[in-house]
Amino acid sequence: MISPDQTALLELLKASLYKQEPRFPSEIEWDNVLDIAKKQAIVPLAEYSVPDEYKDAWKADTFKCKCHYIRVLYEQDRVVQLFLEHNIPTVILKGSSASMYYPVPSCRPMGDVDVLVSVERYEEAKKLLVELGYHFLKEDYRNSTFFRNGIEIELHYHFSAEEKDIEHYISDGLKNAVQYTIENYSFPGLPRNINGLMLLEHVRQHLVRSGLGLRQIIDWMMFVHSGLDDKAWITEFRGMTQETGLETLAVTLTYMCRKWLGLPDKITWCNKADDELADMLLMRILDDGNFGKGTPVSENTIRQLKKKSAIGYLQKAGLAHWENAKKYPILRPIAWLYQLGRYVRKGVSALLQGENVFRGFRTSTEKAALLKRLEIE
Repeated sequence: MISPDQTALLELLKASLYKQEPRFPSEIEWDNVLDIAKKQAIVPLAEYSVPDEYKDAWKADTFKCKCHYIRVLYEQDRVVQLFLEHNIPTVILKGSSASMYYPVPSCRPMGDVDVLVSVERYEEAKKLLVELGYHFLKEDYRNSTFFRNGIEIELHYHFSAEEKDIEHYISDGLKNAVQYTIENYSFPGLPRNINGLMLLEHVRQHLVRSGLGLRQIIDWMMFVHSGLDDKAWITEFRGMTQETGLETLAVTLTYMCRKWLGLPDKITWCNKADDELADMLLMRILDDGNFGKGTPVSENTIRQLKKKSAIGYLQKAGLAHWENAKKYPILRPIAWLYQLGRYVRKGVSALLQGENVFRGFRTSTEKAALLKRLEIE
């Protein structure tokens, strides 16, 4: 059940994004509402409609967010210009490519800068970032992370996760990049419909893997509001979601945004959504909180172990995380033992921090049921 403070936050978002009159519950703890908004990384998106007597604390967070926004755009521009000078095919994912749909782009809190380059030029792009003064932090199967001036740059050569593959669309979008402008900064992005598909898949990835926050939901909602009406859905977008297995998620998300977040568009393409499923999804988002960082340590692990061969899953994860196994082939057959040890350490750490690890057994089952109904795993 949605709490009064959570309801108040949803009403703030409706009022701030769409100028709808908020209908607040009678009993609200405004300090708690602010705390929920901070955990969801959406304070600037809701601050406009906060009652005056509580607004000062919200304004302080909004100011910091807008300062960070400008710093992100500056670093993003440096990277874009660098790759442009070397003729490296480039697009910006998420971030600016989402905020451009917002009524006030600087109110969309920014994280790192996600840059996609062609796989053929990926190694060259990594070297160029180091030469420009960025410090290499880490690398995984899809990207490398660099750091400079308080900003992280995630350099991608691949976007799709293993459960769903939209990479052929992303590759086509990279070849046919479109120039966008925001806050006087120009940047290359994916063509509109492919950009929307990327935002939808980003929602799916967070829901499946690390926990989903309201900010990713609002990214999708603002894209829909920018022009995904009935005609565009039928003639341009629906086919892509059907091919990639994301149609149920798109319909449910949009219905949920219309019901709970004030999406005002007169569209009918989401009318057949399952009302109960939309409410389950919203509760999941509110429960995850902390911008996707509130998922219990044990939850995703338990769900994966239920779904796959336990040893196979541990072995694959161990090979991904154990640096010595990457260097020394003789260690690779026992990578599953290393990963098992990692999970034991994480579980002990979670218990010491007061996390109810056993909650993961219950929530992993609930999450599995939700993902099955959304047809996304």
